[in-house]
Amino acid sequence: MRYNWQQKDWPEFKYDLTGVEDILFALVEKIGQASGLLKGLPENTQTETVIDLMVSEATKTSEIEGEYLNRRDVVSSIRNNLGLNQQMEQVRDRKAEGAAELMIDVRECYAEALSKEKLFSWHRMIMKGNRRMKADEWRSHEAPMQVVSGPIGKEKVHYEAPPSNRVPEEMKRFVTWF
Repeated sequence: MRYNWQQKDWPEFKYDLTGVEDILFALVEKIGQASGLLKGLPENTQTETVIDLMVSEATKTSEIEGEYLNRRDVVSSIRNNLGLNQQMEQVRDRKAEGAAELMIDVRECYAEALSKEKLFSWHRMIMKGNRRMKADEWRSHEAPMQVVSGPIGKEKVHYEAPPSNRVPEEMKRFVTWF
């Protein structure tokens, strides 16, 4: 199997919308309707809805990685970071705190240019409370980084990342393209 970084046109991604344009237009229409409904709600309801969406995104994304965040801590951290709590609520789960910070940063900075510094900043946030991994640097271990599933002895490799010695240059190319 050839992975995205092994394609000759990496990272100059190209795509063809033929066949999905109607689906995309329908999606955009539904998003517009939902946005209009949200704007018609009282401000506090709008805020709580956005918080619920951020909490759901943080917890579901973390579950993909095998991390199960304390939902209450994610909510408290988001509310603390947005200045919505009269008194700062205690957040025990550092991973939940980091995931909440990431959700807020992405929401506030989505239009900024992507950079190595921004990626490392997100990495520091999402790795909060993790003493095994070091943020602020590209990986450097010799073993391949793989996404694997299945029982031992019958593993299925879904993806293999570039070797560590190629990561800095590949990320530079990707960030420039993005």
